[in-house]
Amino acid sequence: MTFRPTLATAASLLLVGTLSACGGSTDEPPASAPQPATVTQTVTASPTAIPTETGAPTTSGTATGTGTGTGAANLASGRCTGEVGGERTDRDVTVPNGATCTLEGTRIDGNVVVQQGATLISTNATIDGDVKGQGHADVKVTGGRIDGNIQLDDGGSATIRDTILDGDIQAMGNSGAQTFTGNTVDGNIQCKDNDPAPTGSGNRVSGNKEDQCARL
Repeated sequence: MTFRPTLATAASLLLVGTLSACGGSTDEPPASAPQPATVTQTVTASPTAIPTETGAPTTSGTATGTGTGTGAANLASGRCTGEVGGERTDRDVTVPNGATCTLEGTRIDGNVVVQQGATLISTNATIDGDVKGQGHADVKVTGGRIDGNIQLDDGGSATIRDTILDGDIQAMGNSGAQTFTGNTVDGNIQCKDNDPAPTGSGNRVSGNKEDQCARL
């Protein structure tokens, strides 16, 4: 029996042959073109160095005093037994028996009492009160300002020079050499029973110069 393909069968065979020749099938999609690779590069930057300024550090602050030794330490408690610079206290100060107190540019808002055998050396200090020597060994006041009196009783030597006083200078019964020179005194200079008598000159006195100090 001889096989004779129909028209439909011939068409099917022709389609299969065509697909085989192209190497594809009706069930698979065509291959996609390869995509270019994406390259990511991370760049790490070195930190920028901040220049450091060399030199001595700046210190802020303000200095409140230049006192040294026990005088500066005790001044706030009302005693002076050493050297004191630009300190300030608002109370009376005592120079104890036999001690020496040195004031340089100090501010005392009160009285200064120089006791038996004690020595006061004051340079350019401001004392808002009296300076009282009672049986003192020596009192030296140079420059500065005394807003009260300087009272020297039954003590030793004294030197008052180039000082402004709002009160009096009083020297009574002292046995050491005393010199009062170039002072500006808003009150009086009164001197009595001193041996030897005080000496000095050039004092500008708004009140009176009395007794042993009449010519000073």
